Amino acid sequence: MSGTCWRRSSSGWAAHDTLDRLPEITVPTLVVAGEADLACPPRYGRIVAERIPGAELVVLPGEAHQPFQERPAEFNALVDAWGALVDAWDERLAAHHHA
Repeated sequence: MSGTCWRRSSSGWAAHDTLDRLPEITVPTLVVAGEADLACPPRYGRIVAERIPGAELVVLPGEAHQPFQERPAEFNALVDAWGALVDAWDERLAAHHHA
């Protein structure tokens, strides 16, 4: 990527701010951050998780910006476990509504 392209892309990214819309998210949300992520430090994940009702934040120790590539088995296990929790919660909620 050329320097010009990078500057244009990053300036657009830096100007993009939708934090005020995060409370509108109404589905279970898992926010994953790498402890050693310099591009998007865990403090940003905390801000996101705090603004989404019921969100869960997991900070992966020693991981950087792409834990899904750096440690795919651990990352996938985390996401699978989260999905199982959400599925179980949905099933209990459905059973409660039909009772």
